Amino acid sequence: MKSLFKLPLFFLCLAAGIGLLLRWHQYDAIEGLVFPYWLHAHSHLMFLGWLFNAITLGFVTCFIPEPSQKSYYRLLILLNVLVVGMFFTFPLQGYGRYSIIISFSHTLIALIFGWQFFRDTRERKTELPVRFARWAFVFFLLSSLAPVAIGVLSANGQGQSQLYYLAVYFFLHFQYNGAFTFGALALFYHLLASKAIPIDEKSAQRFVTVFWTTCVPAYVLSALWIQPGWVWNAVGLLIALAQFIGFWFFWRSIRAAWIDRANYFSLPAQVVLGVVFLSFLLKLLLQFLSAFPPVALLAYEVRYFVIAYLHLVMVGFLSFLFLVWYQEYHRVRILTTFTTSSLIGSFVVSEMLMLLNPTGFGGELLSLLLLVFSALLFLTFCRIAWLFTRATG
Repeated sequence: MKSLFKLPLFFLCLAAGIGLLLRWHQYDAIEGLVFPYWLHAHSHLMFLGWLFNAITLGFVTCFIPEPSQKSYYRLLILLNVLVVGMFFTFPLQGYGRYSIIISFSHTLIALIFGWQFFRDTRERKTELPVRFARWAFVFFLLSSLAPVAIGVLSANGQGQSQLYYLAVYFFLHFQYNGAFTFGALALFYHLLASKAIPIDEKSAQRFVTVFWTTCVPAYVLSALWIQPGWVWNAVGLLIALAQFIGFWFFWRSIRAAWIDRANYFSLPAQVVLGVVFLSFLLKLLLQFLSAFPPVALLAYEVRYFVIAYLHLVMVGFLSFLFLVWYQEYHRVRILTTFTTSSLIGSFVVSEMLMLLNPTGFGGELLSLLLLVFSALLFLTFCRIAWLFTRATG
């Protein structure tokens, strides 16, 4: 089972490579490249090949007894084969017949996986990490409704309609705010327990309760750009404030462990975790600001702001947290001084450049710099994947 952990890192590198290709296309157009098709490939590999793959593998090895893990093996292989299928079909046809069939098949296998996981963890459902893990699958189930709508709308020529974008944001919300966030936190709290790192259990249980109860209504924050009226903005504001309370419970649950972090984590891992927690807090702050109409409209109209926000969540928060988990759980050294510096530096500079891009400042030079630092991030991911492969054989 543990040999499969190389696959998510492979898909991370592949997704980052496609992201670099798209950056190159924006700097110097590549003839024949259909940007939306490759963008779909990039997002599906990042979401399903990297994050969801790492979550499902982590759940099996952390929460399922070894004798029972064999029943998940075929499902995991099928999921990976289908992700490979997405890599070949999305760049060729976007949301076409074959990519939709493959995506639907992946969702179906993932739901079978989730049903089996629920069945096998029903005796442990009150344990903190397992609570997070089970909620991750609930929100994945919700998110799986969106691709069906996206495919139907695309096939009927409504690929740029308001409904289409609402479906896209529905998918994104329940993937990264639901399935991926809860999945990452499940593995994080399990890691703390496996290292015998003390936490405030009561605060942690309150944290998961606040976050699962606010996750569904928090979709409102992703739809305020349609300007539904001040009542919905007020609802969004209250939900955003509630999630700040949830973060306070999260911080209380790990505060003692963070104070003594030098006893449990290497210096590079501490630095990366610091970026993870700051990214998490900044994510919540931006959600709060999006409850105000001018900010919601600006986020919708300026694509680079949306991309910067998505990268903040997908890279700075989730991917960095998974990389720490990869190192600490497998007891390998992938976050060296060099990879950590390169990882954080390329990420932070890329975020700043994306925020500057809409201003027109720097012109072509800014686009070139964005390409350069995207290349550095890609190469760093490849270096980390190579270090992990070398260490684990």
